[in-house]
Amino acid sequence: MKKQKNPDIQLLRAAAIIAVLGFHLRPEYVPQGYLGVDIFFAISGYLMTVILHEKQLSIKTCLRFYERRLKRLLPAYILIVFLTLAITSFYIISTDYDFLKIDTLWSMTFVTNFQSMFKKETYFLLISEYKFLLHTWSLSVEIQYYLLAPLILIPIIGPFKALYLIQRYPLDLYFQGFGNFLLVQLHFMFYKGIPQKCQKMLS
Repeated sequence: MKKQKNPDIQLLRAAAIIAVLGFHLRPEYVPQGYLGVDIFFAISGYLMTVILHEKQLSIKTCLRFYERRLKRLLPAYILIVFLTLAITSFYIISTDYDFLKIDTLWSMTFVTNFQSMFKKETYFLLISEYKFLLHTWSLSVEIQYYLLAPLILIPIIGPFKALYLIQRYPLDLYFQGFGNFLLVQLHFMFYKGIPQKCQKMLS
């Protein structure tokens, strides 16, 4: 039987969508709207924990988890990326199109967030440029967390469950501390770094 959707989570999703749209359409009225993305990460972390907690964790269940996630995300994602390539080929100059093809490679390998980190570019700098696939950074972070989630959750739902309370808070503090380090020392990595986003998902 299909499970009913949690109305509280649906409400949080709606608030996050409104916040992000407001930030992009009217940033002067919703200057902190980008925090809606963090809400999405927190929701994803919660839902993934629930899904994996309900199953007997094994290589088979992990692979099944990855399969279901990718089947849900990949068709629309690939369609959007290639539609972007096709449509922009008629409207932008060849030099910009060459850059877009490079961006496409980063997007299709789910490491868009690392691209700007290596270039030491912040999100707020990039939104002022013509970056047609800029938005794919958040899905890249989510896919990376999908890969890490079963490993992180093994102490919670695996044979080492008794150690959960011992390791949970140090792990959370690690991601929190590393996120703060990125903010102070490597600010260009803060908004897209996987450790900082893991901290939100684990919270």
